[in-house]
Parts: sequence; C-alpha cells; structure tokens
Amino acid sequence: MRLSLAARNLACTILVTLAGGCGGGSTSSASMDAAVADATRMPEGAAVTTATLKFSDIGAAVLISDQFYFTEGPVWDPKKNVLYFSDINAHQGGTAGGSDGGTEDDAEGGTEGGVDNAVGGAIYQLTLPNSISVLFQPDGNADGLGLDPQGNVIAAGYPSRSAWRLSASNTMQIFSPCSEGGGTCYAEQEVNTPDDITARSDGVIYFTDPTFGSGSQGFATQTLPLSNAQGVYRLTTDGVLHLEDETTEGPNGVNLSPDEKTLYVAYTLSGTVAKFDVAANGSLSQKTTFATGATIADSMCVDSGGNVYVGTLTGLAVYDPAGTHLGTISAGGLIVTNCGFGGTDQKTLFITARTQATLSGAPPLGGGSLYQITDMPVPGIPGQN
Repeated sequence: MRLSLAARNLACTILVTLAGGCGGGSTSSASMDAAVADATRMPEGAAVTTATLKFSDIGAAVLISDQFYFTEGPVWDPKKNVLYFSDINAHQGGTAGGSDGGTEDDAEGGTEGGVDNAVGGAIYQLTLPNSISVLFQPDGNADGLGLDPQGNVIAAGYPSRSAWRLSASNTMQIFSPCSEGGGTCYAEQEVNTPDDITARSDGVIYFTDPTFGSGSQGFATQTLPLSNAQGVYRLTTDGVLHLEDETTEGPNGVNLSPDEKTLYVAYTLSGTVAKFDVAANGSLSQKTTFATGATIADSMCVDSGGNVYVGTLTGLAVYDPAGTHLGTISAGGLIVTNCGFGGTDQKTLFITARTQATLSGAPPLGGGSLYQITDMPVPGIPGQN
C-alpha cells in the first residue's frame, strides 16, 4: 500500500496518542501501516482531531502576478517545493512575470487575440516568493492539473480532448488513447474537453469532461459525440477508463476528501457541488448534493480538515465538511477558477482567477492572475491539488 505523507502524519498523530510516539526507533513499518489503515477508516474512538476552520481567521489574498491569460490548475509539488499552474491560453515563447512588474510577452509570430491557441498553453512553476518559469509548453491548452503518487504532473487537456501524464522524459503520455490517434477515448469515442483532474494515493485518477473547451476562449468548435454524457471518469491503474457519472450540467472541479472516501464534483451550469461515496476500488456511488448556490462553480481544493473551497463568480466559496457555506474569499474581485494548498507547511493557499465574465472570445494578457494567502488556519494535504 502506498502511504501518502498526509496519511503518515495522521498515523503519527494516532501513535503519539496511543503508543507513545513516532520519533523513536520502536515504531515498526508494519505498525505504521496498520495505523494508516485505521486512520483512513476513522474508527470509533480513534484519537484523531482536526482543527475547526473559522472563516474570520483567513487573511486577505495577495497578488503574485496578473501577467497571464487564463490561469488554472494550481498544485504544489512537496518534493521540489514549487507550485505548478496552467495558463490555458498562453502564447508560445512568452516569459511569465512575477509580482515585480514583469510581463509575459507574446511569442514572435504569434497571432494576436489568441487565435493560435490550438497549439498553445503552458504549465508554469512558481518558486516562492515570486520567481515564475516555464515547466512545459505547448501543453495543448491544458486546464486542471494534479500529481500522481509518483509526483508526476497529470493534466486535463481541455480542447486537446485528452487527459495525460507528463513523463520523466518531458513527454505527454495520453491516458486511454484512441486507437486511431487523437486524444483520450471512452467506448471508442473521443471524450469531450476534460476540465479538471485529481489522483487517489493508490494511483486511481478522476477527471471531469464537460464541453466548455469547444467554441470558447478562442478555441474551435468541435464535434463532440459524448456531449450528452458529460462525464466524471475514473481511470484505474490498469489503464481502463470507467464512466462514473453522466450529466449535462457541466462537471468541472473534482477533488477527494482527506480520507479519500468521498469525491466532490462541482457542476458549473447548475451551481451545485455533489459528493460521491468512493469504494475500495475507486468506483463511485450514492451521489448527493453537498452544496448549492455556487454560481459558475469551477475547480476546487480541500484542506486537511475536510473543508472544501470552490471557485465561483464572486470569489472562492468555502464550505465546512457538512456543506455549510462559511464565507467567500475575494481574489481582487475576480472570478476564481481554482485553488491549491502549498508551501513547506501546506499553509499557503494559492488562488487562480480571471477577469473574463464569459468564455466568449480569447482572453487578453492580464486576464489571468495568481494570488496567495499565507498562514491559513487549516493546512492542505501534501501532494493533493
């Protein structure tokens, strides 16, 4: 069993309380694994506590840079201590700027207005406090990002109609590829435009598949045979793709609870967030409403206390584990697209946001921003987006 850092820390909490500590040499790997199993099952009487989030303790969002087109996908790499994030409409050859006033210049020969988006997009990496460089481009205009258990970047390809992994050799490895080329296929049909993606600690991957990447943001309108079955997909470690939920409500953000027993999915068109029970094999069941009123519900992140943060028209909406709305974080008054926890202590909340009120037309330079809130009252989960 692969043990995430978050799970080991949780196991240590249990062992400190019940057996006298994790720091000494007497704690075996077997006892650690058993504690992790108990921790993830949350047995009755287990000495596990989580901090209660008080919304008033959350600080203000501070701008890192606004020199992007359409920012998305923040995920912190705990091994390299950098934040990865995507700029869906990034032009090629640009250099991202930090908060010192740098700019991202259009590539020479690039088409003004983002018409060249078909071969564009970029994944950037942020080294705190504000050093931003290109990790990978062009990336097929990728949207949401995550990390697999090995620390590789995984991406929802959006208009490129694929979900993929960035290999150690810096190449895109498409999941469940179509037999005749193209992107990711389900039942021999190419998927729509994957939007967000996340991975369980055992390598099971989930991604959402709305139609937003067709005919929007300057992208071409495509023929989408699965447009009436906009899916929440599960990709098992044997490479098989499973359709877990289908809808026309625009599934968007996707993320797991700390114990990986619940999967949250935001539905943009209905402004709702649903939750699913997650079985041992990763399959989903018992879809129920978690929260409502999340206008233009976008991507999300989850902290170690099980609080859920969802990008919306008015900011980053924050819900407690029961689905109660605690408040909405403003990111410069912009529309929030996504969020992710990071920093060495997982207490910095990164927020991506956009100025564009609709998805009509390609966004301009300056239309996408990256914010941060330091010293969050409840930390995130290492390796989780």
